[in-house]
Amino acid sequence: MVKVPKQKGQTREVDMIFFDENEGVALYIEVKYFYNPLTINEKLSVDKELQKAQTKISKQVNAIESDWENVSKKNGFKGELKRIYGMIVSYEYLGLNVSVDPTYPLINNTLLNEGIGIAKSLEELYFECKDVEDAYKNIKIIESPLTFRMGEYTFTYKAKCFNPEFEMLLKQSQRVQAINVIKLVNDLGARKAIKDLNESVEILLNAINTQ
Repeated sequence: MVKVPKQKGQTREVDMIFFDENEGVALYIEVKYFYNPLTINEKLSVDKELQKAQTKISKQVNAIESDWENVSKKNGFKGELKRIYGMIVSYEYLGLNVSVDPTYPLINNTLLNEGIGIAKSLEELYFECKDVEDAYKNIKIIESPLTFRMGEYTFTYKAKCFNPEFEMLLKQSQRVQAINVIKLVNDLGARKAIKDLNESVEILLNAINTQ
């Protein structure tokens, strides 16, 4: 729990926070256990929760930074806080109608593991994840007219999709990084059943700090 700045007696829960004592860099992770929804109503409902998380995370990061003395004591961190970053990690689903935040990336567990396989520090992990999300803004959208008939009427609309080349390159990259993550965990002797996303993230981020 961290104190809310300028609001006496109020506190916020913190999902996950990691600190690189050598660099003075903290990384806050807001964890959401959202699988891929099956219906459009479920998607819209989860989208609202992701939008709430995007609104909340800047306040969370601000609260942690303002109450760093208390946070560092509770978590056994040592050293001055120089920079703090934040991200939202959803287990699978990343939203149908959710914006791309320029400061706080929204990624899933797969993208997080990919970033961990590349990064050599918490700060580098943040920017790797941010770069992946930023890339989606620059993907070419392919449009094609689609015509169909219903009774005496003909309907035409534009079908849109991501350029499949991007998805193929992403999947290829993910396979490579998944292998790197497995090797990293095995090298550290972390051969055990992982209970949940929190434990998986903790093991992998601790691995980065020990490199």
